[in-house]
Amino acid sequence: MLFFPEGTRSRSGQLKPFKKGAFKMAQELQLPVLPVTLTGTFEILPPGTARLRPGQHAQITLHPAIVPVGSSEAELVQLIHQSQTAIAAPLGEACPQLSL
Repeated sequence: MLFFPEGTRSRSGQLKPFKKGAFKMAQELQLPVLPVTLTGTFEILPPGTARLRPGQHAQITLHPAIVPVGSSEAELVQLIHQSQTAIAAPLGEACPQLSL
């Protein structure tokens, strides 16, 4: 399954707080979370418009999978924090990158 944990797009381009739903599902099913960073999409499709800007490039960065531990609220918060930290990390600290 694919989730966008912020819920809605950021108008500023900054990472927004993550919502719990996707992480709660992963925790309940004991499925790993694969954090993915999308870079450059803000320039391709600015907020407030449906008009794509050609000539821009995006990158997809795959981070190491995070396996949920336990089923408590504190462990859920930790899973969310680990995922958000991975996604917000500088690009040099990640796994393979794909340029589009």
